[in-house]
Amino acid sequence: VSTQSTWGKRRREENAASGVQPTKKGRFLKGPRLREHVLKLAADGPRIAIDCSFWDMMESRQNNGFISQLGQLYGFNNKAPGPARLILTSMDGDMRTTFEKHSQCTCETWAATSHREHYSKVLVKEECVYLCAESENELDTLDPDAVYIIGGLLDHNKNANHCHELATKAGIKTARLPIMKHMKYEAGAETSRQIITVNQVFEALVCMHMWKDWRRALTYAIPRRKRLVAKDPLPAEERERLQAREGVFTRHTFTPAGKG
Repeated sequence: VSTQSTWGKRRREENAASGVQPTKKGRFLKGPRLREHVLKLAADGPRIAIDCSFWDMMESRQNNGFISQLGQLYGFNNKAPGPARLILTSMDGDMRTTFEKHSQCTCETWAATSHREHYSKVLVKEECVYLCAESENELDTLDPDAVYIIGGLLDHNKNANHCHELATKAGIKTARLPIMKHMKYEAGAETSRQIITVNQVFEALVCMHMWKDWRRALTYAIPRRKRLVAKDPLPAEERERLQAREGVFTRHTFTPAGKG
């Protein structure tokens, strides 16, 4: 199954689950209109950079998975009422070619800032915070002056601690999501290292920016199959809605001239 068809299927399923349908008066924003709208909303959002420099370290399966996760986090950001200022770094070579082939658009058309260079060449070192599960520093609040970096490395079993080691060696601050501070495993669930995907980390950050509540942000971002629930329980109905992702976010629409 191609990444392109997977994206399309997922978008249709999300829209159906949230009850989102185009109306006679409103059409979904897309293309330049969507880009302009999202960038305007993101002006006060957190800066989140995706470090795409690990392409050559991963096998084809992981590369395809990473491309899919990029598509998912981009789609999420486009629907969020308070989107992030998305930054893509090391978008060059085979990575860029494969990305543009699957997404059927160029990086420049995305509602994001794309750099061919490594993040160390385009971001201010003192502002960077690399998110790693191995970090000793828990992320309690989001610093509006920081740039949060998520490493696009999917093969965590083979390259455990790799992002943390690189960031530490480069003198970059690191932090981890406060998952176990706010969440706990359900009774009988198997505990494991709290590894979540690139798009799930991104979603948790954006939700925290909007809701100022790690319980809600992590409940939304972490898949139900992980069997993690908030230590300070959310109302059952809200928890179910967040986990099912029903009606939480919808696609932006506009009303064509003369249709209001």
